[in-house]
Amino acid sequence: MNGLLQAHPPTISYGVIGCSMYENESSILCCVAKDDWGFGDVGVIDDSIVFVQRKLAFKEGALNVFNVGDSENKVYKMSRHKISGKYVGRALMTVNQFE
Repeated sequence: MNGLLQAHPPTISYGVIGCSMYENESSILCCVAKDDWGFGDVGVIDDSIVFVQRKLAFKEGALNVFNVGDSENKVYKMSRHKISGKYVGRALMTVNQFE
């Protein structure tokens, strides 16, 4: 955890709290987690916003994200293993929404 805090220290800018030094937003995708992702054990709960780093390669056992829909209806799923669908990237962080 200390390595992450040193690499991406918390910051505040224009009243928004975030983490610094991530790649530009064109390399990050945001999607909303659904219950059927099955990752409550790592804190990814229903309706969390999942930030996906597109430039990270697939890694067996990591929180990989796939588009299992088509070009018109994007449906994202998270898996620790390869599944059918287009690999999108790996989960970078999540934000839980309570309301």
